[in-house]
Amino acid sequence: MDDEGPDPIDRHVGTRIRGRRVGLRVSQTKLGQAIGVTFQQIQKYESGTNRVGASNLFKIAQALGVDVSFFFQAMDVDAGHPAPGAVAGLADQPPAPFHGNPMNS
Repeated sequence: MDDEGPDPIDRHVGTRIRGRRVGLRVSQTKLGQAIGVTFQQIQKYESGTNRVGASNLFKIAQALGVDVSFFFQAMDVDAGHPAPGAVAGLADQPPAPFHGNPMNS
């Protein structure tokens, strides 16, 4: 976290967690118990202050009955992050041509 506050993606994921949890009428305490963290940690996840690790995001998705991708739906493209698929990933770049046998170097 820098001087500007939490990353917009972390805030978005936290907002999606909070919205789903409240919609299901699950307390922060119950969600925390379900994934093995304190309710204070859930508060930090929901505010975006702390990033949710992959394993805990998976556990939260299971506890709230959604797919992990649910937390990234409707992400704000104007938050300084490109829309998914807008930037070519490393796998999208053409491979560099080999000159000779690369195993000889």
